Amino acid sequence: MLSPQKIRRYLNHNSLRLREFAARYLSESYSQDPKVMQLVLQSCDYYGPEENALLLGSAAGLKQTQQSLKGVLKRLAEAADANTVSQYNSIIRSTDPQLLHKFSGDILNCDNLSTVTAKVVESKIDASNTTTEQLWEEVLSYADKYGQDLTRQQTERGQHAVEVLAGRDDLPLAEAVDKLREYDGDGSYDEILLVELVGRRQMRQTACLLMDRLGAESSWLGDTAVDALVRMGDDQLIEALADQFPRRDLEFRRFAAPLFGRVKLPSSEQALLNLLPAEDDNLVRTLLAMSLGYLASEDGIPLLQEMVDDGAYDQMMVDLPRLLETVRTLVGNTG
Repeated sequence: MLSPQKIRRYLNHNSLRLREFAARYLSESYSQDPKVMQLVLQSCDYYGPEENALLLGSAAGLKQTQQSLKGVLKRLAEAADANTVSQYNSIIRSTDPQLLHKFSGDILNCDNLSTVTAKVVESKIDASNTTTEQLWEEVLSYADKYGQDLTRQQTERGQHAVEVLAGRDDLPLAEAVDKLREYDGDGSYDEILLVELVGRRQMRQTACLLMDRLGAESSWLGDTAVDALVRMGDDQLIEALADQFPRRDLEFRRFAAPLFGRVKLPSSEQALLNLLPAEDDNLVRTLLAMSLGYLASEDGIPLLQEMVDDGAYDQMMVDLPRLLETVRTLVGNTG
């Protein structure tokens, strides 16, 4: 497979297809490489933000630095296209609260800043000014609202509290683990927030608890658990997931299959090479094949080619011949 360091050079490739693949590869794995966001901005300067719309759309999941945030603000103020303005606003809304706090004046006075973005920035700054104890109590208080329809403001406030808590040194880690053990996987919003929190904090001791939530009745909880596991992904996690995968039910495998493709490690590639030939569910096979492709796996090319030749995949879900062609181009294998 191609490493993140090799993939990032394609962000400025003359092929739009390869640029978009690189952006997806890096954003879906929550790349913490501080150079990636700057490369996306440079690519947009060269090829134009309109042509690079999917790159900008992927950039909301990338790590921001002071330099890249200043670059986003400059380009937002100069943007004329409505879609480009919207995408730069989305990037700002996803920026780390500490960085927003530091540049709050520049952000809130920036031309083309939307009202929605301004409210999100102010909410994150307010959360940043709140004590850890108060934020922790806020997260747990959502247990009292179980079964209620939460407003957008309530859900966003919980999200912002988690983003701030993830960076706090005085977060009650032991209590967080204990609380996570108490939940029964019903998908209450406080449970969802706690799953996201341990993921953002990369609390690997909770990996088994998170894996138990893959395939949960609440798809929101299952998706959040996947994201959390991606953030803490390492060889030990992939080994445990690959060991459980064949023995778990269909819903678990459907949630877990894309996870391998988002944790960009050779161990993920090897797990997929082992699991794909043995999988008999068509949808799960397709998800495993997509994961192999999204790793840019050279060793996976024969398996993908066999699936393309046989048509043995969900053709409504993925254009597998196109994905295979992209992988061949990336690894220089045009056989």
